[in-house]
Amino acid sequence: MAAIGQLRLNQLGGRLGAFRSESLLSRKCQQGCLQAWLAPARPTPRSKLSLRPHNSALFSGISSWADRPQFLQGTRFAPSAATPQSQRTPHHQVIRCSSSGGNGAEAPAGDMLVKALSTANEVSVISMTGTRLVQEAAHRHKTSPTASAALGRTLMGTLLLCSAKGTKGETLQVMFRGNGPLGQITAVADGTGQVRGFVGNPTASPPWRNGKLDVGGAVGEGILSVVRNHPTWPQPYTGIVKIHNGEIAEDLTYYLAESEQSNSAVGLGVLVNNLGEVMAAGGWLLEVLPSCSEITLQILEQNLSNLPSASTMVNDGWSARRIVETILDGVGVGDWTEEVHPKFGPCDLEIIRPRMERALSSLGKKELDEARMQEGKLEVRCEFCNELVIFGADELERIGSSIEPSEVS
Repeated sequence: MAAIGQLRLNQLGGRLGAFRSESLLSRKCQQGCLQAWLAPARPTPRSKLSLRPHNSALFSGISSWADRPQFLQGTRFAPSAATPQSQRTPHHQVIRCSSSGGNGAEAPAGDMLVKALSTANEVSVISMTGTRLVQEAAHRHKTSPTASAALGRTLMGTLLLCSAKGTKGETLQVMFRGNGPLGQITAVADGTGQVRGFVGNPTASPPWRNGKLDVGGAVGEGILSVVRNHPTWPQPYTGIVKIHNGEIAEDLTYYLAESEQSNSAVGLGVLVNNLGEVMAAGGWLLEVLPSCSEITLQILEQNLSNLPSASTMVNDGWSARRIVETILDGVGVGDWTEEVHPKFGPCDLEIIRPRMERALSSLGKKELDEARMQEGKLEVRCEFCNELVIFGADELERIGSSIEPSEVS
């Protein structure tokens, strides 16, 4: 991958010199939103691809524009408890994973991931709507608003990264190991649009920061690791960088530049209402290809600077295709190369139960017999799906009897 990244830099001839892999520079834009600048190392600043990572927010009790802080002007708000029901945006119904049939949660209407190339093959863009996906995760793990935002961004970011460079059969794992109150955040995705994950402390609820959910503070400082794996590879590919600011989107952007030498920008957003319910979630990933011209870069910079937050676009009814078309406005959309329904999973008991049985086998026949005699059962919980499966005495005896003598501890 390093060789590919170097080839790209050579072909670009230094025109993306402003994008340095050593750092992710941030500044305040006029609306008070963070604007990040990114790119692979070159000494002389010339071109800039900007990203406004509008992230998750939780708003309540604000009844008029005059009550809203200046930096929130132009931001779409979720309704407060006092808002009349007739004026509220309808809540999305939470869909539970089925325990039978299929490889994951049923694909809900509205959740979609699409990928497209620009007309001249200069840019690749992936976007997704993932409201139901994040609702599913929040419902399963009983997450606080901050944990819902952090886990939701991580799930969608993992899917975007897997779709951006993944090959058929490849899996991708993203892990944030920060020192914040959320603890470890882990997500695993595959090329079929399935993703699942968990957060170490799902009830963590740190104070707000500047009127917004403090996801960065909840994640804290630490390490971000990304592991790509494929059955045909001799070993997984692992990239490790430090957590940049814990806001997930900027961390993944930094990882792509630092570890995969990819000139990319990532935007993620989760909108949570005052009741802690996920109202909207979405994201996008843009990758500048070696053939990208200076004019195209300037158009992209302007488009991104005017782009609403991902959660605002989804909450306003934008489709994943419309997000791509807006990002590539003035550049042109070429071929649509991928379209999948994101799903939380696999959570099918027919899939996770055999994995649990293999885990129980690793305990050894002696421990299984002791549990069977003393408790009459063993409870096993999948940390990704939060599904609890109870293995009775007969099942424990069957698993124990299937262990070869050499496996007995």
